[in-house]
Amino acid sequence: MTDETPARTSPTGPHQLLIDFGPVGLFVVSSNILNRFPETKENSIFIATAIFIVATLIAIAYCRWKTGRIPPALIDWVNYHFPVLYIPTIIFALANTPFILKHNIETAPETTPEAQPGA
Repeated sequence: MTDETPARTSPTGPHQLLIDFGPVGLFVVSSNILNRFPETKENSIFIATAIFIVATLIAIAYCRWKTGRIPPALIDWVNYHFPVLYIPTIIFALANTPFILKHNIETAPETTPEAQPGA
């Protein structure tokens, strides 16, 4: 008798479709639901993107644990979207941080006792 582990099989059919397109479906559904509420309408795209990223990471971890590999559809999402969308966003945020901070400091209300009414 040998101590070989059974070969991991790759999921097929609807299960694989759920893994491949589940994060995208969650993004679309969550974005549409969040757009219906006035409290979250302004930030709905950011919240939906966070949900998409978490769902993609969960799908990758599940596939890696269950099958021992990562499906090509998930690899394509990560390889395409990270360099194209997130790296420029990070660079833009870092480049504009001084301007954002300067604007917030210049428009901040005075907090000295002389500036308080009735002082």
